[in-house]
Amino acid sequence: MFPETETLFIVKDFPARAKFIPTTDGINMKIILSIRPNNFEGIKEK
Repeated sequence: MFPETETLFIVKDFPARAKFIPTTDGINMKIILSIRPNNFEGIKEK
């Protein structure tokens, strides 16, 4: 994975992107994995 912005990463040689978003609790991190045309969401817990 390569950073495109501070929170958005791209996968080289594959049409996928991963976006990391802090949750409102400030502890966990939300991830949105986009593989055209689908989006998959999850939470990374600490």
